[in-house]
Amino acid sequence: MIKDFTEIYYAKADKIDVEKSLKFLPKIRLEKVQKLKDENAKRLSVAAYLLLKKVLRKHFIKIDRYEFNYLDSGKPVLVNSPIQFSLSHSGNYVAVAISDTSVGVDIQEMREIDLDSRRFVFSEEDEKFFQESEDNMDAFYSLWTIKEAVYKFDGTPFKEVTLKDAASITVENNYKLAFISLSGNYKIKKISI
Repeated sequence: MIKDFTEIYYAKADKIDVEKSLKFLPKIRLEKVQKLKDENAKRLSVAAYLLLKKVLRKHFIKIDRYEFNYLDSGKPVLVNSPIQFSLSHSGNYVAVAISDTSVGVDIQEMREIDLDSRRFVFSEEDEKFFQESEDNMDAFYSLWTIKEAVYKFDGTPFKEVTLKDAASITVENNYKLAFISLSGNYKIKKISI
């Protein structure tokens, strides 16, 4: 059992066969996947669940013993489980964070976007960090992943999240990964699904 520790795992999901993997999903996750129109979104949603299942199995926790459900906020939970978790996916990667305390994780593929969209979610402090950064794209995704991770952690609105609230790192050259947990102990590891 995890005690005062957070583990963050990420994995490449491009080899997941959605049709063959659907049988491993709980009904509520299966229904969510089947509503998705985009095939990549389906693959990533399936892969995130499979990664969660694999990570929990490493701790001798059978995910099937708990009811997989969603809170009103959309956050997935294992009902009556001592484990807290967070899921994320983007591009070809999925990420899972598990802990015995509340946790949030976000992974984002860094691709060219209209950076003006930041004005809707950046605070004055964020904008200052962005403007002073040598790499605006990297700064944008650092801020964005931190905001997503903190939102998943406790629902804090994006504009209220600051850089001090979480950590963000670059993985696989063009992906940003951010996480937050009450635990001061953590590890980040890439694994296969």
